[in-house]
Amino acid sequence: EELVVQVVFISTGGVPACTSPRVVIDAGRGRRLRVVESHLSADGDDASLSNGVCRVVLAEGAKVEHEVLQQKAAGARMVESVTAEVGPRAEYQLRLVQSGAKSARVNAAVALLGEGSSCKVTGTMLADSDQQLDFHSLIHHSVPGCKSEQQQKNVVAGSAECIFKGSIRVDKEAQQTDSAQMCRTLLLNKKAKVKAMPSLQIQADDVTCSHGAAVTELDEDEVFYMRSRGLDPGQAKRLLLVAFPQDLLGDMGASAPKAHRRV
Repeated sequence: EELVVQVVFISTGGVPACTSPRVVIDAGRGRRLRVVESHLSADGDDASLSNGVCRVVLAEGAKVEHEVLQQKAAGARMVESVTAEVGPRAEYQLRLVQSGAKSARVNAAVALLGEGSSCKVTGTMLADSDQQLDFHSLIHHSVPGCKSEQQQKNVVAGSAECIFKGSIRVDKEAQQTDSAQMCRTLLLNKKAKVKAMPSLQIQADDVTCSHGAAVTELDEDEVFYMRSRGLDPGQAKRLLLVAFPQDLLGDMGASAPKAHRRV
């Protein structure tokens, strides 16, 4: 039976301050766990800095679904480091959603330490005005027969910037690795910026690995199609924007309905 845990960090106040939240998730052998970790502001005046750490340990056959939701006020700042140690035949899933804060960066490092272990990392960053949102990740394959998948989507408007740097490292001993990585970005105007840096570092020779990045704008043909169905230009663009990251948000509406509505 899956255990669901909600962890909520809320900061407040217009006076600059620093908090250092820490989370440790230790999933025993064969356990099933879902953790929803939310970082919020109590009001719009929040100008604090959050400097967080989260460590996840999965024993043999465990499964952890970990959601990190960053939706802080426009003047807040946040940095968080997430590390995961994945044992034999264990499965770790990380879903990161960032839409708040003036500047925020999440660093994630996943170590696949046991044979047959796997991880899935998905990220969605929605930036506007002068926001800067970062996601830096490392998935390390050090033993044979492991699998990893990473998908990232960014929507950037105003003069905001999104930065994605994702590395997949495959050691010489990690034969029969199966890994895929993809980053897609939607830029809504000429001032919006993205830096997408997917990378593979492979020392083994018996692997199936791929990576890539794509940057695009709203498709005018799709907008025209929506308008031909009775929507005005604003409604058509809004519907396309909402649809763009939905495949990564998945069942977030069920696990974190308020956060899903804010996205």
